[in-house]
Amino acid sequence: MAISIRSIYAGLLLCWSGLALADIPLHHVTMYTSGVSYFEHSDEIGGPVTVELRFREEQIPDVLKSLVVLDAAGGSVLVTYDAQDPLTRTLRGFAIDLSDHPDLETMLSRLRGANVEVKTSSADYAGQVIGTEIRYRKDGDQNVPQPRLNLHTAEGIRSFPLESIQSFRIQQEKLAAEFEAALEVLASGLDTNQKSLRIHFEGDGDRGIQLGYLLESPLWKTSYRLVIEDDALFLQGWGHIDNVTDHDWKDVRVSLIAGSPISFQQDLHSPIYVERPVVEYDHGTVTRPPVLQRQLESPRAEPRIARSRAASPMMAMEMDVGQMREQAVQATGQEAGELFRYDIDQPVHIPRQSAAMLPIVQAEVEGRALSVFNRNTHAKHPLNAVEFENTSEAALMQGPVTVFEAGVFAGDARLPHTGLGETRLLGFAVDLATDVDVQSRSLPETITRIRIVQGVLRAERSQRNATTYVVNSTRDTERELVIEHPYRSGWELKEPSGEIDRTADHYRLRLALAPSERTELRVVEERMLEQTFRLMDMDDSRIDFYLRQRVISPAMEQLLTELGERRQAIGQVRRQREAAEAEREEEQTALEQLRKNMEVVDRTSETYARWERELSQRSDQYGSLIERIRSLRAEEAGLQDALAAWLTSANVE
Repeated sequence: MAISIRSIYAGLLLCWSGLALADIPLHHVTMYTSGVSYFEHSDEIGGPVTVELRFREEQIPDVLKSLVVLDAAGGSVLVTYDAQDPLTRTLRGFAIDLSDHPDLETMLSRLRGANVEVKTSSADYAGQVIGTEIRYRKDGDQNVPQPRLNLHTAEGIRSFPLESIQSFRIQQEKLAAEFEAALEVLASGLDTNQKSLRIHFEGDGDRGIQLGYLLESPLWKTSYRLVIEDDALFLQGWGHIDNVTDHDWKDVRVSLIAGSPISFQQDLHSPIYVERPVVEYDHGTVTRPPVLQRQLESPRAEPRIARSRAASPMMAMEMDVGQMREQAVQATGQEAGELFRYDIDQPVHIPRQSAAMLPIVQAEVEGRALSVFNRNTHAKHPLNAVEFENTSEAALMQGPVTVFEAGVFAGDARLPHTGLGETRLLGFAVDLATDVDVQSRSLPETITRIRIVQGVLRAERSQRNATTYVVNSTRDTERELVIEHPYRSGWELKEPSGEIDRTADHYRLRLALAPSERTELRVVEERMLEQTFRLMDMDDSRIDFYLRQRVISPAMEQLLTELGERRQAIGQVRRQREAAEAEREEEQTALEQLRKNMEVVDRTSETYARWERELSQRSDQYGSLIERIRSLRAEEAGLQDALAAWLTSANVE
């Protein structure tokens, strides 16, 4: 079947708001959750054909980076499109530059030397533009600028104010044509709705062709209905799709992709110009030796990503939810690489600017009703919740879940993306039949291990925190309560023991609640801290503290005891040295006072002779003190060095 270019042009007229598909129908739309949809067209053509597709300018980059064209006969295919040079760059290429919105004065200045016809309020003139100038005229006490045009005419040079010009015309045909061409470019820049791509099929004979491309489109969404009946759970999922175009989708196959493939925009339409360096003419100047700088590492920035969620509105209703099982599901699910794909089984018809919702999941799922307590969600009451395993044989996109229990609306929940076989907890209402009191306290710290490594004492301390959950249930039936206890990095859960479920932020502790009873759950966490002390710096009180610890070994007890004795010996020598130094200070003061006294008495007197004998005795005593202090210092230093050498090799568990 041969198709004319005109009919193909009409059939593929595309714009943001919709599709007109007269001759090459739209057969398949694949919708993603990354802001794009993939559109597939197919039909039969005969002979060489050129297909023209028209898009809005902002759609062209997505089409260019994703366009897929197939000719079943294997004929050659060529895609051409109009280059989108920046408008200002194009305008600068004309003889009269209109890229900067020139006013009349600027435009006439750019026409210097051109022949023009000028019509003013008083007369008409023809001649060459010399240029423009500013003159000033008196208006009261002010000088008002008045732009004027200077024109070379047959009668001579004329000058008249620009405000008197009613119109002017360029007489030179080539320059006038350039001016009109620049205006046409400006006008084309206003039309951003019609940009063309031309696909040239060069094959012969009747054959099939396929076209596919990505366009920006709304995300497809999901919502769920979850029915609780005794211990059975029934899940129904709906897919919400939007046709925001101005054209109906008729008998179109729709696929919905669950997952988040990366999609981005990149301008492949506009030409990219590389800025080149300007090289000055070489005048033969003397070349100077360059100074080469050290290369620096390029800084790198890590991308951040931000996420948001919207809460679903509450609703009140009552209905026979048992009828949900009678609803036929209209989608087949299957894995597609790392994604999951729902194929709507029957072609759909969605009028333009309309949306549709189709059941895509319908299954009995494994799970049960329970309560979940998280003190950050509610300080006193847990939530009524459902724990279910995704046994529906389909990955579940994130979306709101409306929960029904005993045939009435029970609450809303939010379902995150849930893969095959994953288990989720969905809280949908406050459990007023159960209240929880949380009591926390710190337990006394204990030293669990002491060791000495190369003269450094390392003491490991156990820091414990106890949290008690006191639960009161007023239900007349048994109920399982899941307590979400905060997980803290560096802390280890000591009580309760056994297999404990854990999320990224919480432990999930399970507690069976008997009817109308008070129950307690004690949670104990522990973290280990280490303190280090140089044995050389430890005083007697700290040594005594560690000697009293129960975890100390006999070898360490002996080492610390010897350390205490050695430190006592050093302390005794130090005290003797300090006493001798104090006595030396007293003797030095007495000697100085005695010398001053001797200076003011007669050298022949008995007093002077007596003080002279006393000075000699004190000088001898002072010398003895100096020797004693020197000896005590040496003894103290020796004991310190011996202690340091001994401790350096001290390694005791």
